[in-house]
Amino acid sequence: MFCSAVFAFFCIQLPIGNSTAQMQNMGFGGVVTVGTDGWNAFLGMGSDAPEVMNPTRLAKYCDANKKCVLYYRHCKADGSYCDFEFALSGNTIPARITIKDTNAHALDDVGIAIDPDKPLVGTPLSALTVESKDEQPPVCEYYNDRKPDAGCPAQR
Repeated sequence: MFCSAVFAFFCIQLPIGNSTAQMQNMGFGGVVTVGTDGWNAFLGMGSDAPEVMNPTRLAKYCDANKKCVLYYRHCKADGSYCDFEFALSGNTIPARITIKDTNAHALDDVGIAIDPDKPLVGTPLSALTVESKDEQPPVCEYYNDRKPDAGCPAQR
């Protein structure tokens, strides 16, 4: 997909018609909200409280050039809402898509640029097809008195 707008590593292919995009800087990161006639997207960029996701419980997508991304996907059965979380640079990066019109192709219009050498080329979220069994992203939990969950990196 070709990106008509790029926000951090999120790629947006805006459909013909009315669209809005708003950015909000929150110091440690930001949020971009994109709205069209058929869908709305919330794209998170950084956090002051990053969480580490368990890489062994994430799906993996690789493009033809072997550039890969680990992700969590959970969509409502009726297709009206999808939650994605990406494990990039040790942080959890959220993307939440609310679909008002199931014919709007929102998951084809929003993508992620996984190749830093090609920031205007995105992989549409529709290509990330592995649905998680978990209703919440699999974050690593660290406690003082026990080892982290299997698959989680040692606490820094």
